[in-house]
Amino acid sequence: MTLTVRTGTALRWRPTLPARVTDLIRVHVDANGVVLALLANGFDSGFSTCWPIGSRLVLDLFVDAWTSSSGCTSTRLATSVRRSRDHFVAAAPNLVGDRHVDDDPPGAALLAVVVEGAKVHAAWIGGDQALLARGFETVGGTTPHTLFEQFKREHPDQALNLDAIPNVLVRCFGPHDEPDFAVFDAQAGDTLLLLSKAALSGPCVAPEEATFAAAAYTSPAALADRLTDVAFRNVSTPFAAVVALRFDAVDVSAELDRLIAAYEPDPRHGAWLGAWARTERALPVSFDMGGVAGLRRDGSVVSVAWDDPGSTREDTSDAAHLAATIGASRNYPALRTLAPARPPRAKACPHCEEFRVSAGGAEGCPMCWYLGWVPPNPPPWFLRSDNGTGR
Repeated sequence: MTLTVRTGTALRWRPTLPARVTDLIRVHVDANGVVLALLANGFDSGFSTCWPIGSRLVLDLFVDAWTSSSGCTSTRLATSVRRSRDHFVAAAPNLVGDRHVDDDPPGAALLAVVVEGAKVHAAWIGGDQALLARGFETVGGTTPHTLFEQFKREHPDQALNLDAIPNVLVRCFGPHDEPDFAVFDAQAGDTLLLLSKAALSGPCVAPEEATFAAAAYTSPAALADRLTDVAFRNVSTPFAAVVALRFDAVDVSAELDRLIAAYEPDPRHGAWLGAWARTERALPVSFDMGGVAGLRRDGSVVSVAWDDPGSTREDTSDAAHLAATIGASRNYPALRTLAPARPPRAKACPHCEEFRVSAGGAEGCPMCWYLGWVPPNPPPWFLRSDNGTGR
């Protein structure tokens, strides 16, 4: 199966930290469809939490090294990390002004992923984390170079109060520390997340919460924006940066356009729904007593009441995105891989039989969000109706 990759990025920062998205994040797609996604965070001293000038230097150096490298992907990735690190160590001290840097040189964290087909190659040094999300679960990921993770690794059988361990970096982009490398296999419906590290903490969004949200959103841009919003509301951090890459079996935007153009409403729903779909450029995907939810090509969700065709409004809630994602997969075979994949340990829903209309009817019921199996409990913020935006 050929996979298409869609990307989305988001960055939020405190007013005291002047920065642009390109200071901390880069995403490039070459002519062959190979995706390069980067997160970086520079430190001008041991007390720094973010140094945008240094972060931008890391990214510029890595992109230059990547574009000038050759060989297989793993070789190019290792070469690019080494070259950009060596150049950063030489150039960064010149950016910190008159401060004496011999005993406290600048450093940085770098997370780089290269997506080639269904292969995800990762290289990292520092605390930013990559997660491969599938069906509400993490099926692959990087391990941050933090004191927290080092204690867990060195004391696997010892009960530790990990909350008491300061989650500081034990490796950084410098002359003596080495990166780690990993390769993951992606499938249609997976989402790859790159999450920045929060100051003295772990990823800006807890991994289990981030992977849950990844199952709900068809749009990687909307997902990235939502996760940075969650991070800023739940964690004290100078910035939150997220990159989301969605793996699909089809070109979802093009498929939505095709389905909207060909849409013929169920006679029970009213002939006006076809005109509504084409006017609003939204594919009807979810139906309930109150009305219809439609999915647009940009991943946004709009709804309209049965008795008021002119009442269209955007629904930004997480629950609306999840309902639209599952509804699209249930009602349109071409979009079936949008649905969250069933985890291997998921239990069958005990309520489906009592809600099933007929013996031959499709599995799924309101109790399991029409999945047919029991999903995990959502994070508390996922159920807030205003999505934290006030809308």
